[in-house]
Amino acid sequence: MVYLDKFYMEGAFSYGKCEIDFSPGLVLLDGRNYDVGEVTSNMSGKTSVFDGIVTCLFEQNSKGMVKDNIINVLSKDKKASLCLDMVVGGKKVRVEYIRGKENSWTYYENGEAVKKSLRDMGGFIIERLGLDYNMFMVSSYIEQGRLAKFLELNDADRKRLIASYFGLNGFDALREKVKRKRQLVSSDLDSIRGSLQEIENSLSMKVEREVSEIERELSKYKGAPVSREEFEKNLSAFKKMCKLSLEYRKVKTEEDKLRESLRSYEDALSLKRKVLEFLGDNVCYVCGSKIDKIKIEKKILDERADLEEKVNKIRKLLREIEDRFSELRRWSKSSQLNWLRDAYKRIGDEGEYRKLLEELGRARMYREVSEGLLDRKKKLEGEEKTLSEVKELLDFWFDGFGPKGLPAMVMNNLVDGLNTVLSRYSELFGWKITCVVDDDKLDLYTDDGKKSLKGGYSGSEMSLVSLIVAFAMRDWLNMSGKGTNVLFLDEVFAPFDSTMRLKLFDFLSSFSKDRCVVVVSHNEDLKNKLGWDRVWRVEKRNGISNLFMEE
Repeated sequence: MVYLDKFYMEGAFSYGKCEIDFSPGLVLLDGRNYDVGEVTSNMSGKTSVFDGIVTCLFEQNSKGMVKDNIINVLSKDKKASLCLDMVVGGKKVRVEYIRGKENSWTYYENGEAVKKSLRDMGGFIIERLGLDYNMFMVSSYIEQGRLAKFLELNDADRKRLIASYFGLNGFDALREKVKRKRQLVSSDLDSIRGSLQEIENSLSMKVEREVSEIERELSKYKGAPVSREEFEKNLSAFKKMCKLSLEYRKVKTEEDKLRESLRSYEDALSLKRKVLEFLGDNVCYVCGSKIDKIKIEKKILDERADLEEKVNKIRKLLREIEDRFSELRRWSKSSQLNWLRDAYKRIGDEGEYRKLLEELGRARMYREVSEGLLDRKKKLEGEEKTLSEVKELLDFWFDGFGPKGLPAMVMNNLVDGLNTVLSRYSELFGWKITCVVDDDKLDLYTDDGKKSLKGGYSGSEMSLVSLIVAFAMRDWLNMSGKGTNVLFLDEVFAPFDSTMRLKLFDFLSSFSKDRCVVVVSHNEDLKNKLGWDRVWRVEKRNGISNLFMEE
């Protein structure tokens, strides 16, 4: 239960100031609008008192609408302040709702502020109070127009509205949440089962023989077999190189002589060049006697030319020898001979050996892959089992949160409790009213369930029935610990005659002993003839309403 204590409002809606407390008793909320020609209670700001309370808690007014701007344009500060004190679960709670240059919405618990963003505060307050806007309206506000609309609804819409009043819409949200989770789990299961099928397909592929069998057969070979053709080819190449080696031995002496001659000629050439450098002007550089320089120079040049020709010829012969026997530089007779000896022992079916190697490769790959697949299969089967159990549980709750599951069971229990409360009011007002719920509809009957409320009753009779239903719903909600200690009755007396009004007033006098019952009415007889515990008078002057409390 939520126990409202005090409410303060300034600069909101049409108000200047409004300050009230919710101590038990029967309260008349009267209004005087002095801004029209003849003083009237209309448009004085009476309903705005309750609008301020629900705006402070839920950012909605009594019509269920959210107003972007609640500031009274005539207020000096251009600021709206709403403050509600209450007791929730034994804790003192204050909610402050402020709109102006800076907006704030603050929840205080035992004097300590709970910080939340404006966007999150609404949900936080609902969580803390344990009731939402619809529950608050059912437990704290009865207005004739709302009651009439409820009775005019078709059976299915009436059931949905009752469900929303008592918070059963939460089942729809839970079911949608379960639905989304179930879809994700189903998708994961399909993926896992697809992977398992692929693994099964891969494991069904067989190889010709096992790895161990192929390895045993390969062990018979001393090494990789060599074909007869390859051996003969290498043997022929070996013989060719041996023959070339013998030929080289024969020319090796000639090559050495050529290299010796080459060195001799190159030395002679070097000497001739030096002689030319020391020739003076027809004078011998040794003894100083006269010489024929031109003749000597010509002779030396002729000899040098002859030497250069011989040098070039020898170099050409040496290059030819190198080119012819160049392969010998890269050839190792011992290595090739060893290979031939080993290969001779391994002459065999090279193709068969290659097939065995390929088969061994396939077998080893299959073994590695299959081992990995089996490990993955085991893991996936574990995941599949877990997800299957989760999906089974989700299926259960998806059906459980469905129309024929928990909501139906809760609705049936709710209607049973509602009928129990209705029976008390039936005795009080002389009407037998029963609520009947079906799969997708909710109807109201009178006369022990024999006559539906869909037609055949006068306006005042329907108003009385709707008022009884409203009181019953409020009491049932309060009995479940979801209500408040305050009830606003907005123009509920209008459809009734004086006898029924007095009867209702007597009931409310008793009803208000342990709660605050606030009656809003235009009826002057009701205002003047009945005894009220307190009167809240709203006066509106120059566009600004102020509330005064009269004892």
